Amino acid sequence: MEDIKIIHGCLKNDRKYQRILLDKYSSALMATALRYNCDSHSAKDMIQETWIKVFHGLKAYEEDGKLLAWMKRILINTILKSREKKTITIQDLDLWNNEIEGIQKASDHLELEDMMKMIKSINSPAKEIFMMYVIDGFSHNEIGELMGIKASTSRVHLSNARKRLVEIIKKNEQLTI
Repeated sequence: MEDIKIIHGCLKNDRKYQRILLDKYSSALMATALRYNCDSHSAKDMIQETWIKVFHGLKAYEEDGKLLAWMKRILINTILKSREKKTITIQDLDLWNNEIEGIQKASDHLELEDMMKMIKSINSPAKEIFMMYVIDGFSHNEIGELMGIKASTSRVHLSNARKRLVEIIKKNEQLTI
């Protein structure tokens, strides 16, 4: 079913359409939430808050065909605002396929789990920006809006995260030789 029809049904408070929307996008939101939270309980809480915001904000949604991206932005913003200096952990990266520039060659022999451990070791906010840019596909302007920083600051943090990741990979290679 098309998103536009689902949205119009939800705006009429039709439970059938609300259930369709939940069923259609809950797993994608869970995958995103798990990348930013350490356990499934916290992820579920963030998703519940997100769904409340989504249903209340559907009136303001601009029907541009990017519903999932809009909902992910709400979710990530909800997570960032609720963290209060909690550390971010990453558990699910099925959507990530060698998008990290400058480290593909060094990482060819690494397993995804090893790569995720290395990403976890990067200091925040560089780690958060790295995940938002590389994994979730946000632009530097969007990251800046969400995190309250300039787009240029986001670029610097991303560059630092990439450099740090290359250092970690090279160090790991020396240990395994």
